[in-house]
Amino acid sequence: MLLRQPHKKFGEGPAGLADHVNGAEIDRLDAWSERVLDAGSLDEVFTDHRPQKGR
Repeated sequence: MLLRQPHKKFGEGPAGLADHVNGAEIDRLDAWSERVLDAGSLDEVFTDHRPQKGR
């Protein structure tokens, strides 16, 4: 599902995206699956940077 949603929203992803997603830990998959709902780009979905709360 996490590979299909971004594909539908943003089009074809970069080479290696499936391997990146398939090798991720569950907490990272959870974060990405939430980000895809509001993200404006694939970079916003799959970035490792997370803003700190309260800033």
